[in-house]
Amino acid sequence: MHGREPPASPLGRHPNRPGRGPSLPSLVCPGGEVPDEYRDQLAAKKLWGREGVQKRSVERRGRFELPLRVEEAGSRLRWSFQTAKGDLAFGVRFEPFKVAAGGVAAGEQMLEMHRVPSCSLVPEHGSLVCSRPGTCKRPAS
Repeated sequence: MHGREPPASPLGRHPNRPGRGPSLPSLVCPGGEVPDEYRDQLAAKKLWGREGVQKRSVERRGRFELPLRVEEAGSRLRWSFQTAKGDLAFGVRFEPFKVAAGGVAAGEQMLEMHRVPSCSLVPEHGSLVCSRPGTCKRPAS
């Protein structure tokens, strides 16, 4: 091997020389036409236009909160949402009906706010059980 180029790796790069050799797009297609059968499958999963679905716009760095009154302990909260584009932060906060001393509701996070990566193709679904009556708020930002 003295004086010769090392053999190319299966990805087309020389193992000891980054940036040499053919580029990856020549071996891995970066995109292209999506077959109609896949496009139809994805379109069937979209939530827009379904009965009972509410459409909300949340601006970048904005916030939307949906309060749900839970009358009965053991009630299951379910959600499904989809974005037109971009990520979304989502969580669930519980606040009891009775307000604590000082007039401030002592709430607790039932589901910590977390970043949901773009769910524009497939909706995000989830659920949890509310163990006592109160108001569950589902903030999104």
